[in-house]
Amino acid sequence: MGIIHAEPSPLTRKTVKIKAEADKIGGQSAFAAAHGVTRAYVSAVLQGHRPPSRRLCKALGIREAGMRWVKE
Repeated sequence: MGIIHAEPSPLTRKTVKIKAEADKIGGQSAFAAAHGVTRAYVSAVLQGHRPPSRRLCKALGIREAGMRWVKE
């Protein structure tokens, strides 16, 4: 029997935080406008297609720790 490799969930801690903040302020469009990015970019981040930018993470209080981002 072979080893099964599961793909990591696109909703990492960063994207969970972004989704929660977007929901809190009225959705992806409102979140995007508040942070100077497009709604398409926010959607791509939430789907795991794009990483969140350093600027966006910093605005949400998420800091870089080596190659990972962690909540401050």
